[in-house]
Amino acid sequence: MTEKEVRTVARARRGAKPSGRPTLKTIAQIAGLATTTISRALNNAPELAQETRDRVQKIAAEIGYVPDRTALRLKTGRTNVLSLVLAPDEEIFGFGSSLVNGLSLAMRDTTYHLVVTPHFRNVPPIDPIRHIVHNRLADGVVFSKTEPFDERVQFLQESNFPFVSHGRTQWSEAHAYVDFDNEAYARGAVMRLARRGATKVSIILPDSLAHL
Repeated sequence: MTEKEVRTVARARRGAKPSGRPTLKTIAQIAGLATTTISRALNNAPELAQETRDRVQKIAAEIGYVPDRTALRLKTGRTNVLSLVLAPDEEIFGFGSSLVNGLSLAMRDTTYHLVVTPHFRNVPPIDPIRHIVHNRLADGVVFSKTEPFDERVQFLQESNFPFVSHGRTQWSEAHAYVDFDNEAYARGAVMRLARRGATKVSIILPDSLAHL
């Protein structure tokens, strides 16, 4: 920021009313730019110079600007929220933390933020998904522990609601997913055991995979 802008920001912070909150107009007055330009800069519009984006974002941070998500939702129809549905037992081996960290890194420097939605054992897996979709609590959802014919996948596809599942399904219609390559993992494990002299190898599978 220029020295003049620094002084303007300081005055704005000293004179701010306790109940007031900075707006796009506040930033526009400090930066000497149109509010539409401020909005585009805060959304990292590529057509704006990086210098302009950096300057506007620095001013916004200095005066404590926070987007009005209610107004944004009314204007765009988006929540700027991604919902991660996690079951309590997914914290075993840090699986849940890994998902949160990975998604948070991917969303860094975007307008989106992550909300974790719990899925408890005594509740059908579809319930938190329906709640998110029917109440439009997010723009997309991520969930795990998929079944071969997972009703969550079918419901989200029929609702035309963006999602990514951690795990594949056997539905004929393709959908976005991330999964471990268990076949490659098992092959590598057997090869390693064979090199160590093992001649008989067994695998213990959970009940849900025993038929595969």
